[in-house]
Amino acid sequence: MTTPPLTIQKTEEAYYNLLAGGARYALFTSLCDLYLPAVLGSGDKSAEEIIAALGISPHRGRKWLHALHLAGFLDKLPRPDGGEQVNGLDAPPRYRLGELIRSMFGDNGHGGWFFREFLRYYRTAVAYPLPSVLYGMQLAQPVRYPPVDSADTHLLHDWMRSAAIDTLAVIRRYVDFERYERLLDVGGGDGTMALQLYRSFPRLIITVFNMPQPTEMVQALAEKNNAWDRIGGIAGDFRTDPLPGGNDAVMFSRVLADWPPELCRRLLQKAHKALSDDGHLIICEPLYDHNPDLCLVWEHSYVPYDDFGLQCYKPLALYERLLKETGFELISVHPPSEETIHCVILARRLDVPVALEPPAPEPVTEPNESPAAPAGEIAETEPARDKLVQFAEFIPGEANGISHPACRVATDAVAAVTRAVDDRAVRRGEMDS
Repeated sequence: MTTPPLTIQKTEEAYYNLLAGGARYALFTSLCDLYLPAVLGSGDKSAEEIIAALGISPHRGRKWLHALHLAGFLDKLPRPDGGEQVNGLDAPPRYRLGELIRSMFGDNGHGGWFFREFLRYYRTAVAYPLPSVLYGMQLAQPVRYPPVDSADTHLLHDWMRSAAIDTLAVIRRYVDFERYERLLDVGGGDGTMALQLYRSFPRLIITVFNMPQPTEMVQALAEKNNAWDRIGGIAGDFRTDPLPGGNDAVMFSRVLADWPPELCRRLLQKAHKALSDDGHLIICEPLYDHNPDLCLVWEHSYVPYDDFGLQCYKPLALYERLLKETGFELISVHPPSEETIHCVILARRLDVPVALEPPAPEPVTEPNESPAAPAGEIAETEPARDKLVQFAEFIPGEANGISHPACRVATDAVAAVTRAVDDRAVRRGEMDS
C-alpha cells in the first residue's frame, strides 16, 4: 500500500506542531523562572494583580498570560455573568493555575520536586548548542557514571530517592513479594526501596548491589533503622562484576533504561546466574511504546554526556527478545496506567545454560581528544577563545556564534571557567507553592 503524499495543510500542521512545542517549552520555563505558581497559589488573580506582583511590562505581561492560557498552563475564569472572558473586550481577565500546573506544583511533595529538578537538569543539558557538543566541546558541568566524588553521589541518590517510593508502589501492585525470601536489588540506590520492603515483608532478606559509596549509604540506612539483619549492601560495578547468587528474585528498577541493549543483555545473563531455579526477574522501566515523547526528551538531554544514556527507553519487543535470549520465560507485562509511566515485567528463570558474553572493549580516547579543525579555520580559534570563556561564564546559548574549531581549541578554557548557574530557589526545587 502506497502512503499518500502529505497535503499542504498537513505539512503546515506538522510544521507548526514543531514550533508550538518550542513555544510551550519557553512559556513553561518562564512560568517557573518567575515563580508564577507561588504567586497564584491555589487561588486566582487578575492580570493586573499578577503583573504588579511580578513587576513585568503590563502590555507584554497581558500577552504572556494569554499565551499561557492558550498553552493550557493557566485557566481563564469566566465573566461574572457566566460568559466567556475575551481579552480586549471585557474587564481584565482573572487567571488561576491550570490542572496540569496544579498537579506539578500544587504541593510540596515528590511531584513538585521532580518536575522542578528535572527542568533544571534538562535546561543545563540542552543549553549547549548541539553542533559544538558533537565536535567534542567539554561541558562545564558534566554528568558522569559512576559519580566521581561524594557530592555527585549524593546528588544522584537524592534524585533516585525522590522517585523510589512511587516506583515501588507500582512494582508492589503487580509483584507478590510474600513468595520470596531473598531479593537482590541491582543498582538499588541508597536502600530506600529496600527499607520499605523490609518493613512490609518480615521474612524477606534484601541485598542491594551498587557502587562503593551508595553501598555505604545502604549500610548506614540499615544501621539507623535496626534493619542490618535483613538489609545488606554489596559493593561492585554491575557493568563488569558478577552479581551475588542464591536469590529468589532479582530486581532492576529504573536501571536498564540508562544502558544500551548489549549491556542489558549481559546484565540479564548475570541475573540468570544469580537466581535459584525458577527464580523471578523483576524489571520496572518506562517503555518507548507508551512514552515516545519521554524517550525523545531523555535521549536528547543525554547527547552531551559520554558515560551513559544510549537508547534510554526501549520497546517491549526488545525486552521480550532479550529475556528469551538470556534464558527467561515471560510471565506477565503490566503496561503503564494513568497513574504511572512505568511498565512492570515479570519473568521466570529457565534451567538452561546461558554463557556470559564478554563486555565490548571500551574505546580508547584521550580526555580532550577532538577531530582536527578543517583547513582555513584555525585562524578563528584565538579570537574566539575569549568569546567562549564569556559564554562559559554566562549562558551556553551565546556560543551559537562561535566557530566549531574555536570550541574545540577552547575546551580547556571552558573547563577552567565556572559557568554561572541560576541557583534561585526554583532551580533547587524549593519554590513555594
